[in-house]
Amino acid sequence: MTQTTPPLPPTGMAPPVAPPPGATPPPPFAAPPKRVSYMAVASLVLGIVSVPMICCCGAGFVAAVLAIVFGHVAVGQIRRSEGRLDGAGMAVAGLVIGYASVALQILAVIFLVASAILGPCAEHTHHFHWHHW
Repeated sequence: MTQTTPPLPPTGMAPPVAPPPGATPPPPFAAPPKRVSYMAVASLVLGIVSVPMICCCGAGFVAAVLAIVFGHVAVGQIRRSEGRLDGAGMAVAGLVIGYASVALQILAVIFLVASAILGPCAEHTHHFHWHHW
C-alpha cells in the first residue's frame, strides 16, 4: 500500500492549518472599512452654517448653494463607490437644509422688496373711520 502525501504549498507559503474543533473558520476575505464621504460632511456643515448666515448679505446663499452642490456630488460618489463610501444620510441632510435655506432667503428677499415698495405707500394711506358717515 502506498501512502499519498498531500500536495506541498507554493514556495514561501505556510501549509493551510485547520481551525481547532468547535471554532468558526475565518471569513474568506475581510471587506475594507467604509470611509465617510468628505463631500457629504461638507454638504451637511455648509447647510447648517447657511441658516444663521441668511442675514449676512449673500453669504448664507453662497453656503446654501455649495451645500446643495456638494450634496449632489456626494450622493453620486456614494452610489458609484460600491459600498466603499458612507455618508448618504449626511449628504441628504445637507441637501434638505441647503434647499430650505435657499427657499428662506428667497422669501426674505421677497419680503424686503415688498416692504420697500409698500412701506412708503402705507404712510400716506388715510384711515377710514366708520363712525363718520
